[in-house]
Amino acid sequence: MTAQAGIELETDIAALIGEMPTVPCEHSQHGTHHLHSDEPASHYIRAWCDCGDSHPSRAYAACPSFVQFALSTKRNRCPSCGCRGRANEMFEVLGPIK
Repeated sequence: MTAQAGIELETDIAALIGEMPTVPCEHSQHGTHHLHSDEPASHYIRAWCDCGDSHPSRAYAACPSFVQFALSTKRNRCPSCGCRGRANEMFEVLGPIK
């Protein structure tokens, strides 16, 4: 298979599928907290607590504003046990949605 054939295949799949719908932010506080933007989700993330008592959360879609918070060194509080830590140590950005 040549590189050209691979490109044609991608184009054909895109034509078959069409435009993918946007994915909403799945965070429980989206729309009610200042860390979230009024945008569709851009990345999948998951959270865990540094205390080691909790397991990583399921992966969920997050809006760009919350992803930026998750990558920052701003302080975060675990809603389960109350531990505090840096956001970038309590969240893992798994990858982009598109």
